[in-house]
Amino acid sequence: MRLAILGVGAGLAWAIVANTASDSLAERDPETALAWRDNAKALIRLAQESLQRDGAKVDTTRLRDLADQALKTTPLESPALWVLGSAAEIDGDAATAKKLMSLAAERSRRDPVVQTWLFYQLSREGRFAEALGFADALLRTRPNQRDAIGPTLLAYAADPTAMRSLTLLLAADPPWRGWYLTEVGKQVKDPGIAYALFDALKDGRSPPSAAELSPHLDALIGAGLFEQAYLTWIHHLPADRQQRLALAYNGDFEQPVSGLPFDWSIGRVAGAETRTVAPGYGGDGASIEVTFSGRRVAYRHLRKLMMLPPGHFRLKLQGRADALVNERGLVWRVSCAEGEKQSLASTPPVIGSFAWRAFSVDFDVPNEACRAQWLTLLVDARTALEQSVDGSAGFDGIDVERLPVPREQAAR
Repeated sequence: MRLAILGVGAGLAWAIVANTASDSLAERDPETALAWRDNAKALIRLAQESLQRDGAKVDTTRLRDLADQALKTTPLESPALWVLGSAAEIDGDAATAKKLMSLAAERSRRDPVVQTWLFYQLSREGRFAEALGFADALLRTRPNQRDAIGPTLLAYAADPTAMRSLTLLLAADPPWRGWYLTEVGKQVKDPGIAYALFDALKDGRSPPSAAELSPHLDALIGAGLFEQAYLTWIHHLPADRQQRLALAYNGDFEQPVSGLPFDWSIGRVAGAETRTVAPGYGGDGASIEVTFSGRRVAYRHLRKLMMLPPGHFRLKLQGRADALVNERGLVWRVSCAEGEKQSLASTPPVIGSFAWRAFSVDFDVPNEACRAQWLTLLVDARTALEQSVDGSAGFDGIDVERLPVPREQAAR
């Protein structure tokens, strides 16, 4: 009796060892895993390797044999069904392939191979709402599949029928929406596609955020489509802010800084911190403050884009400084955003310590190669040695006004 018990125990121990060894090797060494015991995962792995290696030239008979063996070992093994579906598709039996893939999806909603296949198949059939259900499930659980389905999913934005289903899904704000809108926003070959998608989401429960809109505006600006970028930005401004448009929008920093180019873009750089603070000039409201840590920094990380027509203008602002130490100080510079990026004007330097003080500079916007202009706060350094900055400075009431053309210019 004791020997029988020991024999059963030894058999169980061996079975545990064999199962453990086989399972641990199934993915990285399926052949060795199968030497220990029949293992459905190892069989499926061999089928995957064959498909990856041989593609449409794979031996479909072998694929079916591996899948059938996996099903005998584990009858509910859903990957075996998509292996059979792949074999059917390669052999030209589309109906059987779809039936098997759909059955695999019913058994496992998390299988990325099945979800990807059904997404493509339903997309080809024009069943966009159903296809998007698989894309959504796939991107929620496996964000690394973006590269696999991204091109087809991006094409949805260019298809009016697909767009309707896409907009409904994006309006629900799935976790991958930011990635998708960023990628669509970069497609400037036909900026109307991105505009239509952003517009469709504008009045929904989750309108595009500044972070989602920014890549699209940046792409338009990078392509020299300044007017379209500006109109798109205005279109997405809340109605109350559209009433407060100025040549230098939000120059009083009373509105939250969005980071969009026609508002204020605040970049991050080691050695400087840029933030809005209260109070501002006059003892109320807000202002912008830049604090330096005493290290070298090529600071030009506060800027905005303006759309000034050709003409004569004045930049004016209030500034203050607290122990600001630098060889040449901080200046506000206006420069063209295209062509040779011509510099149009710079304010007197901000340096030292002083309370709020007015600064201004007049400048002319030329008729050519200057449809848009950057207004940038920067360290006016000519060499790296002049980039060392310490202390802080604050600014408020930044405004641009149009002036009559000087008499001497008008006479030319």
